Amino acid sequence: MKFSKAIRVAADSAASWSRLLDDDNPIHEPEGGAVHPGPANLAYLISAVLEALPGARLIKVHTRFLAPLVAPCEASVEGEWLVSSASGEIETVQVTATLLSAGEPKARLEAELWRPLE
Repeated sequence: MKFSKAIRVAADSAASWSRLLDDDNPIHEPEGGAVHPGPANLAYLISAVLEALPGARLIKVHTRFLAPLVAPCEASVEGEWLVSSASGEIETVQVTATLLSAGEPKARLEAELWRPLE
């Protein structure tokens, strides 16, 4: 199953995230190019995955940051379930998701999740 989520990254988003993360690197300010902090990009990926799999819980996450995400921009998360297996009352799901902007991959996530069977 494939899923996607559109994301509008506001002009002040990189600076807001860097304050929240206590990251004073000047590249996160508009004068430095407003590069989005990596943990914010990971949050976009995880949020999209969990929305696509209601009730799921993360077991393992592996993320690769491929290129800077510069605010402001339009972005999206594109993902798909790779493997699903059931055991007892839970299902284990392997997922991959990519954060894209201007058609270019910015970060990629591979995750394993479990969720209760309905």
